[in-house]
Amino acid sequence: MSRCSKSTAVTAEEIGTIASHSDLQRINGGGSSTIWTARHDLLGEIVAVKVLRPTLAAFTGSSELFLAEARIARSLPCAQLVPVYDVGTTSLGLPFFTMRFAEGGNLETHARYHGTTMTSGDVVSVVDAVSAGLDALHRCGLTHCDVKPSNILHFTGQRWPSWALGDLGLAHRVHQPIKAGTGSFGYSATELRNGGQPSPRSDIYSLAMTASYILNVVFGWESPQSTNVAIATALSSDPADRQCSAREFFTQFRSELFIGSQPEIAECTHNSLHFDRALSAST
Repeated sequence: MSRCSKSTAVTAEEIGTIASHSDLQRINGGGSSTIWTARHDLLGEIVAVKVLRPTLAAFTGSSELFLAEARIARSLPCAQLVPVYDVGTTSLGLPFFTMRFAEGGNLETHARYHGTTMTSGDVVSVVDAVSAGLDALHRCGLTHCDVKPSNILHFTGQRWPSWALGDLGLAHRVHQPIKAGTGSFGYSATELRNGGQPSPRSDIYSLAMTASYILNVVFGWESPQSTNVAIATALSSDPADRQCSAREFFTQFRSELFIGSQPEIAECTHNSLHFDRALSAST
């Protein structure tokens, strides 16, 4: 989710107050909502708050669509999906819900500013967490439809996994037609771009694009899909040719990235695409 531009910025006065919460600070904004941090006065904890944009609140059905994301998240008690704490309306009648605050930001910014400190084990941890979250969604007959680095959040507290998948705003029932162009450019599967029917394999495509992003930013791999079989398979234009599940993709991805049981990344230089693919040494 991108930073709010000046033309679309929403002020705290425009959303009103939220009971038992104080010190609202806007941190992000998208087309339909804005994201804030706030202190829960009773718990003394910082939470993230997602609020429907005032300009959309008057449209019929907008509030229901907005709150559907919260209901989905609440119905899926999975540690790798960002948890929703509370749902309500602000003093000005705007629907909102609160979530676990990601102290470490998202994967996109983390890789950009701290990528040099990330290891192959960190990369595997990200794909591990996201694949687990996706499998939880898929078991419930849902697809995420917007897997990308900025929707993967980093938690630094020891009570939580390091990474979790967030933003279920585009979550969709499996095999129900979807509006063409749904998702994010560069990460959305072919069938989503063409208005086809989303499936778990649509999310696997996006997960593979996300894995490619990490390998490129962190390790300088210019074209991971040309050298990593798991990624190449997941990026097949025909969904039937992709892995059957997100966990299957993760298992293949990890086996290629690791040398035996050691957290050593396959040798690769920034100026060459040639490296020895690492497969598990176990037999």
